[in-house]
Amino acid sequence: MEIIVMIIMFLVISSGGVLGAVFLQKKYEETLPLMQCILIMILFWGGMANLLKESVWIVCSLTIMGYGICIFWIIKNKSIDRIKKNIFTNCFWVFLIVYLLIWVCNIGMVPHYYDEYTCWGTRVKDMCRLDMMYTSEHARSWGQPYPPATALIQYFYEKIQYMIVGENKFVEWYLFVAYQVFMVSFLMPLLGRVQLKRKKYDFIFIAVFVLTLPMIFYTYAYDTIMVDPLLGVMLGYCFFLLVNKKGTLFELVAFTFCQITLALTKDVVVFFNFMMWLYWIIDDIAKRSHEQKKSFRKN
Repeated sequence: MEIIVMIIMFLVISSGGVLGAVFLQKKYEETLPLMQCILIMILFWGGMANLLKESVWIVCSLTIMGYGICIFWIIKNKSIDRIKKNIFTNCFWVFLIVYLLIWVCNIGMVPHYYDEYTCWGTRVKDMCRLDMMYTSEHARSWGQPYPPATALIQYFYEKIQYMIVGENKFVEWYLFVAYQVFMVSFLMPLLGRVQLKRKKYDFIFIAVFVLTLPMIFYTYAYDTIMVDPLLGVMLGYCFFLLVNKKGTLFELVAFTFCQITLALTKDVVVFFNFMMWLYWIIDDIAKRSHEQKKSFRKN
């Protein structure tokens, strides 16, 4: 049953990459973080409307519709070769291998830090038990003051497993799988950017380095479900977007969704969000001013 859940989750996560490749000419890794953020947004608003369980079905339905539209468009336009190049990139294969490793390596894993027992793990269990947000008066978790981003993505994995197995059996190691896959998704755009400037035989070493970056700053990044390592990776992704900004609508949408997801991960990042938005706006003003000066000189 775990294999079926694993395949379904990969298809859901990859749906953004396929849609981006078909309609936006984006590479698979470029849309991975955005897809994770959109998934959280749908679940969040479903939870706020007291439709948390229904929001899981909405995500699954949208995924099926998305793949159906992509297949129809590909058949109609006969452009499979170009789309294959955007989907089956080096980063796609790295992500697939890491995704499988995450599932295999986390089998049997259980929460083992105090905060995981009292907050980060138990709040997801409450959500699965109640099909409501863990802020409900019926919840037992101590994590009610914390925003729900990681809990929502973990809840989604658990509920897919409930649907496939047919019984409400909470699987603790799914918490680690959901968390780590979510974190790795935000590392893929960086890997995709770096590989363009490197030779093929260096790619494997660069991939290992990028994937181990979280452990440089937080040794147990792949051994916890506490949000601190994830915050660092997501903030790094936002800085990556800032540094490589070209002024496209896709970049603005990805940046905005990541900022919202950051705020839904831990409230302390609101100050970082403010500073990054300030940088984004000032950079836009400076670029427009520079372009206007150039245009004025030409005239």
